[in-house]
Amino acid sequence: YSGSTRSCTKVLKQGTALGRSVDLCKFDDYDGLIAELDNLFDFNGELKGRTKHWLVVYTDDEDDMMLVGDDPWEEFVGMVRKILILTKEEVRRMNPGSLNSSKGEENSTGGEGIIDAKESKPHHHHHHHHHHA
Repeated sequence: YSGSTRSCTKVLKQGTALGRSVDLCKFDDYDGLIAELDNLFDFNGELKGRTKHWLVVYTDDEDDMMLVGDDPWEEFVGMVRKILILTKEEVRRMNPGSLNSSKGEENSTGGEGIIDAKESKPHHHHHHHHHHA
């Protein structure tokens, strides 16, 4: 049964109806894969750059979503079922817990209220009178 090394992996990009297939056996590492995806979807280097507006994620057999690049390449090739290229916002919306949990908690504890309190107490602005001789 040669199903385990099915060479072509489906790649979908947010906002494009047309998926592509890539043959992961062609690549030795993530760099090669990212470069190929960059070409296929006409990112003009955006995926390779470190801008990170787009995230490359994948789903495994359990349909868990993970960031491409987190696992050793060989493990990734063995696990990956589908590759998705999504904007940061979309990943957050689909998967708010896992990729950046700390961010959400900061916002919910009303961090801004603290700053407001400080600023609305115009403490010692008018105490020091400078006597100009």
